[in-house]
Amino acid sequence: MPEELLVDVDTFETRVALVDDGDLVELHVERSDARSQIGNIYLGTVSRLAPSVQAAFVDIGLPRPGFLPFAQRSEDEAPEAPWREGQRLPVQVVKDPLNGKGLRLTAELSVAGRHVVLTPFDASISVSRRIADDAERTRLAALAAAQLKSLALPYGCIVRTAAVGAGAQQVRDDLEELDAAWRRIRARCVRAAPDDTSDAGSNFPAQDGSPAASPNLIHDELPMCLRVLRDLVGPGTAAIVVNDSATCERLAAYVSRALTPAPPVRCYEGALGMFDAYGVEAAIRRALQPNVPLPNGGYLLIEHTRAMTTIDVNSGTSTGAANLEATSLATNLQAAQAIPHELRRRNIGGIIVVDFIDMQETAHQETVSAALAAAAHGDPALFRASPLSPLGLVEISRRRVRPSLVQQLGERCGTCDGDRYVATAQTRCYDVLRALRQRIAAFDSGEHRFLLEAALPVVERLRGDDAPHLAALCNALACDIQLCPRSDFDARRFRLKPLADAAEPAHPPPPAQAEHTRP
Repeated sequence: MPEELLVDVDTFETRVALVDDGDLVELHVERSDARSQIGNIYLGTVSRLAPSVQAAFVDIGLPRPGFLPFAQRSEDEAPEAPWREGQRLPVQVVKDPLNGKGLRLTAELSVAGRHVVLTPFDASISVSRRIADDAERTRLAALAAAQLKSLALPYGCIVRTAAVGAGAQQVRDDLEELDAAWRRIRARCVRAAPDDTSDAGSNFPAQDGSPAASPNLIHDELPMCLRVLRDLVGPGTAAIVVNDSATCERLAAYVSRALTPAPPVRCYEGALGMFDAYGVEAAIRRALQPNVPLPNGGYLLIEHTRAMTTIDVNSGTSTGAANLEATSLATNLQAAQAIPHELRRRNIGGIIVVDFIDMQETAHQETVSAALAAAAHGDPALFRASPLSPLGLVEISRRRVRPSLVQQLGERCGTCDGDRYVATAQTRCYDVLRALRQRIAAFDSGEHRFLLEAALPVVERLRGDDAPHLAALCNALACDIQLCPRSDFDARRFRLKPLADAAEPAHPPPPAQAEHTRP
């Protein structure tokens, strides 16, 4: 199967999956009550300076202020006092809240396009480190410089990985569109602070004001599904498949305008849920498990701590090698090939420590290190790995800008004192809502009233925060669903049946065709 991008749209959640040869490569999830702020530009107000951590805290109108490092300022400015409390300045979100920390901001604004990122406050031209070919790097840098000069733009830019093979017209179209976007951003910023008297070459506007002044959103980044299309679709993408007709039309219009070559965009019309049909739902469930089996019987054990992620390589039941060294090498090579793919699939970033099986031969250690670097080649996130230490450890640093998959879909388990993640009640509710759509469609058309039995936390959400989503589902399917909490059901289990059959005893639960267990 070729590479495809699957866009699964619901009223409560949008999910975008990159699938290559039937395997889940990358997953993006955005819920209606928790949109990503990355790329948004705000006119913020400096609420507090913190020289002890070399940062300022900036109020941008969200529940928590953002964190703006002093290091973002140019070298000729005083690092101890680059801004003033009460000063208003435009800032951009570079990282969503992670591990209890607020948004991370930058004052070096940029606007991203398909092939280049415009950097209005930095006139230099750089090329993505993901482009390894020196000749192509030189060509793209010269091409970008020529187009900036031809358009008389006093800016710099970063040439993105997607620009490999791009021609002058594609880069020029990007720069013209980004220049227009930047002019709109600047105009909105000035309108938001009409008394601005700052120098046009500085971060505008530099105006003293009350910390209570309301900051303004002056640039809203593309919605998640469009942003992922812009960043992930490449020459190898055979198709974009969408399960919602309105979204399909919107994405098709964007693809035809912004992407070259433009892959076909088609609407999924199968009776089974799209992610189920493509095996993505099963892949997501596997990605939430700590154990990853290897082909030779070995396995990885992936565990999360607050400071880092640890990966333990185990030989398991692997056999067939001539001796212990050969078994260790074979298992370690399979682990080295699997680890970068698991990190990308699970969106694990930050510091990762891998404990490989001990090997005595230096040549074998170098072979495993080379295999790890080769397997990480296609990862769009910055990936760096150290050589194997004498203890068989490898330190990996992978750029992290959003929560990992287990952080997005799970929560710390209270039963085991926080040693494992379990799916949240919200995640379980959304699993139930997706399954209900398919189960109700499978019943005879004469059935319109159903009883849903589920664990108490799931029922509470369906009666509370997620009641509008349940009501929308009932309205779309022309049915009525009554809720029944079951103390003997765990969060993974629910049962749906026509209301006429609801007189059965509630305990113990008898087997039923419509009973589901969601891992």
